[in-house]
Amino acid sequence: MKPFAKSLAIAALVALPATLPAQSPIDNTVSVFINAFPRQTTGMGYPSSAVGGGFEATFNVDFSSGTRSFANWLVWCIDPTRVTSVGSTSVYSLYSVADFAATTFGTATNDPNAGDMNEIASIVEDMEDNWFTTVTATNDRRLRQGQVWDRFTGNNLSSYNGDRSFDATGWYVLYNGQRQTFLTRIPEPVRVPEPASLALIGAGLVGLVVVRRRNA
Repeated sequence: MKPFAKSLAIAALVALPATLPAQSPIDNTVSVFINAFPRQTTGMGYPSSAVGGGFEATFNVDFSSGTRSFANWLVWCIDPTRVTSVGSTSVYSLYSVADFAATTFGTATNDPNAGDMNEIASIVEDMEDNWFTTVTATNDRRLRQGQVWDRFTGNNLSSYNGDRSFDATGWYVLYNGQRQTFLTRIPEPVRVPEPASLALIGAGLVGLVVVRRRNA
């Protein structure tokens, strides 16, 4: 095999595994218990009976790095065509926003793409972070929630726009096709250095102190 062709073959083999996990859930057996519904809002253009917003839920996720537990964690309603209720428990699949956008999931009328999902995440972040400050007017919340639902369903009922180029890293979708579809923000775990690493850091600091004293 010529060197150039061989390089291309190796590159293809290296790239192939990176494409295979796309559309795969991180964990497809996430049991979600809904504890409360503290952040309720209707959506602009939608019936007053359609109430969305932020639920508090308890669930565990099996990440590749280990199981992480979330208690009273905020999960946001992004789908007006499915419902849930406080006290219910359902099993969901957890996807990164990018992987969910690569699936064919969504509603019967729309399959949200990457831009749609990024926009949804940007609006939900705005509502979560500013719920008690700038996003206080009822119409402001309705506009934002309405646009979240618009982007998920393919409607165009709300005049609000989010950021389609938003970096949705750290945002995840809980989906099972029957109960409410949720969006949730999960920060990177705080990594505690292993004892051996701490010992190396300590030895390095001691060495720096010794060197400074010798040079003093």
